[in-house]
Amino acid sequence: MSTLLQWAVAVVALHLGATLAPATPGGTPRTLPGPSLSSLAIAFEPNRGQTDPSVTYLARGAGYTIFLRPTDATISLVRLTIPDSFGDKPKLHSAAIRMSLAGARSSARAEALKPLTGRIHHLMGNDRAKWLTNIQPYASVRFREVYRSVDVVYYGNGRRLQYDFVVRPGGNPRQIRLRFDGADGVRKLSNGDLGVRIGGTELRFTKPVAYQQYGHQRRPVGAEWVVRSTKGGPAVAAFRVARYDRSRLLVIDPLLWYSTYLGGSNHDDGRDIAVGPLNDVFVTGATVSIDFPVSLGAFQPFFAGGNVDVFVTRLDSSGSALRYSTYIGSQGDEIGHSIVVDPGGLAHVCGWTTNGAFPVTPWAYDIIYNGGTHDSFALILDPVGANLLYSTFIGGGGHDEAREIRLTGRGNAFAVAGATDSQNYPVTPNCFGPGLSGNIDAVYTEILPQGQGGADLLYSTYIGGEANDLGECMSIDLMGRAHIGGITDSFGFPISALPFQPALAGGVDGFVFTLNPIGLGPADMVYSSYLGGTDYDELHGIVWDGTHQSCFVTGMTKSFDFPVVAGAMQPNNAGSADAFVSLIRPANGGVTDLLASTYVGGSGYDTGNDIADGGPEPYVIGTTDSANFPVTSTAIQPNLAGSNDAFVIRLVPLLNFPIYSTYWGGEADDRGWGIELDNDANAYLCGTTASIAFPVTSGC
Repeated sequence: MSTLLQWAVAVVALHLGATLAPATPGGTPRTLPGPSLSSLAIAFEPNRGQTDPSVTYLARGAGYTIFLRPTDATISLVRLTIPDSFGDKPKLHSAAIRMSLAGARSSARAEALKPLTGRIHHLMGNDRAKWLTNIQPYASVRFREVYRSVDVVYYGNGRRLQYDFVVRPGGNPRQIRLRFDGADGVRKLSNGDLGVRIGGTELRFTKPVAYQQYGHQRRPVGAEWVVRSTKGGPAVAAFRVARYDRSRLLVIDPLLWYSTYLGGSNHDDGRDIAVGPLNDVFVTGATVSIDFPVSLGAFQPFFAGGNVDVFVTRLDSSGSALRYSTYIGSQGDEIGHSIVVDPGGLAHVCGWTTNGAFPVTPWAYDIIYNGGTHDSFALILDPVGANLLYSTFIGGGGHDEAREIRLTGRGNAFAVAGATDSQNYPVTPNCFGPGLSGNIDAVYTEILPQGQGGADLLYSTYIGGEANDLGECMSIDLMGRAHIGGITDSFGFPISALPFQPALAGGVDGFVFTLNPIGLGPADMVYSSYLGGTDYDELHGIVWDGTHQSCFVTGMTKSFDFPVVAGAMQPNNAGSADAFVSLIRPANGGVTDLLASTYVGGSGYDTGNDIADGGPEPYVIGTTDSANFPVTSTAIQPNLAGSNDAFVIRLVPLLNFPIYSTYWGGEADDRGWGIELDNDANAYLCGTTASIAFPVTSGC
């Protein structure tokens, strides 16, 4: 097994059989110079106007930014919530805490140590006069004499902050007192760590390690945290140190970690994954980090502004080499939802943006932002991530979201599926649905990226009923038919002649819609069916299976009567919500169209988020908080490790038996979003992790 990207954009390669094996590399093309994925470390930069002038140095760590002054370190936490619901915007949640050295000397002198190679550039916005360039980074910063004969040294341990109190002869470790201004609580944990609660998050300062150096040997000195209450003020943390040789230096060394370490110094969310030539792995999603790893020659090497930018990253199959990595964005908000790669290594990405300055290419289908809150975008990136070959807006005057992109097989055309509430979303003559039918409709749009402006639009249509219909996922078969899955609460969602389920069964159901985009109006609908029970059901993933001439689908159901087939692996809902996997044939054969269907879950909340076809076995990735999620005896991780874990399951085609099933996660919150297979049936997974102990392999 190989974890390919040691960010919270967690990317994993698995062989889902009775045993696990690493993905087989298919060769090695040119690797662009760039950072080693495991060598990215905290860099301290002098304050040249990046922040408040009282700050001496600043650094960006694993989920936080730290601002250093002689008497304190302010830790700023930022967490991004990526919206899953149509119309929602990304939300940034921030909090700050000041770790003050009570009684420290404000005159303590700062000294930057160990210059790092390279320079830091802050290129925010389009005004070059406001850019800060050529800032020398350092590996550590020392403040001398913060207390009498006591220094404090800040440095990085990977992406986490470490700091040492260095007590020289004549100094006293009892002088050191840490006050946490802004904290909701300070406590000593049972494992000896110090826990500092702030805004629903807990910072951890590990149990201190104290030692004295004797030649090449470190001799440990017993040390522990002590929490002392104060009258009318926050609790103070101090160190209790065992007897030591006071004629020698004493080093007291705690480590700070914060659970949201993702990509760069802030929050990064991997949304989709694709496998390209030589089994290279391509990932897209969204990042808040201004120091997200980028490669030399990247199309956009800097964060453009706003709250969030798209990222696109290409890795080799082993995960040890970064082929390329780039931002794509503007001063608005952008999210990359889906990625697909053609045989030439061109990455096709779709998502949405809130800003008309999002990069588009000349003579693309639509180069002008259409207004409203969001426009969809679709783009093509060259094989080395240096050039945007094609990029276009897609939308109307309302809210538009592209959720899935796929190649159609008509030349180099691609199609996107998503949702809109725009009354003027672009449609083509004789499409299936020429107008908005309800509040929100699903949409399908096919584009030939030839640089002919409006002539690039091959086909575009609404799909919906009188209420809310969201296109969530899409798969295209060899005949060019688009199989679209999604969510609906419309009683009048368009249904074909003899579907499996002709009526809405609950408040919200999934739907499966097969479109033949040839311009025959209503006749373009090949098949359409609801899929759900009497409660709440969502369809998140769909893939065409040529062996059965059917679609495997997955999602989440709260219904206790979700349609299952006799002999299902799990015939009943085991918790508050279960994942489901179904095999549905778009044949207009009524109830016989459901070839197989099963619940998948435990006693908690389980959801299937994406599905891949193993010809003819389905592979599903999702998220669970169930301690009894069904896993196989060969699971690489048989138990739930955190509050949420990703899960991966491979099923036999009739969905009555799991070939392989496992949890995948660490001690915190981990979510599985995307899955893709290579030609050797190795499964590549992406998601997000907030776990310090997320399982990774060496060399990543």
